Amino acid sequence: MQNKINSAHKLLDSEGKLIEAGWADTALLEYEPRSIKLNRMNMREWDRYIVVSASGEYALSMWLADKRSTGVVNACFYDLKNNKQYDCFLPVILPAARICMPRSVECGSVVYKDSFCEYMYLLTEGDRHLYCKYSKLFGCELEVNIHLGYEKGDSTLAVASPCSDDSKQFCYNIKTECMPVSGYVTVDSVRYGFNPETDFATLDWGRGVWTAQGTKRIWCTGSGIANGRRVGFNIGYGIGNMSQASENAVFIDGVCHKIGRVFIDIPIEDRRKEWIIRSDDKRFEAVILPDANFNSKHILGLKPFNEKVMLGRLSGTVVLENGETVTVNEIACFSEESVDKY
Repeated sequence: MQNKINSAHKLLDSEGKLIEAGWADTALLEYEPRSIKLNRMNMREWDRYIVVSASGEYALSMWLADKRSTGVVNACFYDLKNNKQYDCFLPVILPAARICMPRSVECGSVVYKDSFCEYMYLLTEGDRHLYCKYSKLFGCELEVNIHLGYEKGDSTLAVASPCSDDSKQFCYNIKTECMPVSGYVTVDSVRYGFNPETDFATLDWGRGVWTAQGTKRIWCTGSGIANGRRVGFNIGYGIGNMSQASENAVFIDGVCHKIGRVFIDIPIEDRRKEWIIRSDDKRFEAVILPDANFNSKHILGLKPFNEKVMLGRLSGTVVLENGETVTVNEIACFSEESVDKY
């Protein structure tokens, strides 16, 4: 049963326990890290932006994370036409004083600078400015300078879930879809542009605390224009107990339409074949045709971090809450598979 949270309140009570597990279509819950009563070395805070060009020819992932003992300052550009991945992955030891993550998804900027890179998320009303520049040390000269807009009143998907039987362990995850993108990425003097009329971004904003796990996480997202309408989707599983709310939803013209548990059939023997997706409430059925697969392998602290990325195109149908059926064809999408070992 999906529990919808309808009123604004704090995320945690005075004992550091999750007050209510469930989902909301706005960022109703107030996250306050000082309310966490467990060992803060088990805290996780991250902001990740995904942009896939409508042409499907290139994509960008920007990821800032503070995991207390280690952190990540990462930008990864995918050139599908030439089957190249430019992965600028910078681990940061004891990042809390250097990467000050905001407490709210709606405000707060982050600036990180060192001898090897500049990295900024600058938030103002109606605009998110993402900028980074990496030196040749990372195998390429990479610069990102993009702006993300968003429509006032658009829905998000906010999910609060416990991570174990101990309700002091939790994950609070907010997904924002269909943000129009303008600007460019430059890789070794080659410029790739984004058009706000056709290209859109996703924000994956997460805060939580939990002890080491070995849970496989699958996340798939995409945004685009279908029959003149803004369409975005977010599906996945892996972090937390989602019995009260999954992170599965489709966004049509800024309105969140929640769907139930989603099953993703990935052809392990040949990942180039189509992926089949269906929801248990039979409201969402889709097929993803992969265009390219990439792997990232890094050491974060003393532990390996492995991520499989698939870039492709999704086609299918979704039944909205009013009974209307919407068909989408070949929306560019991004999928991540990883195992949480922190």
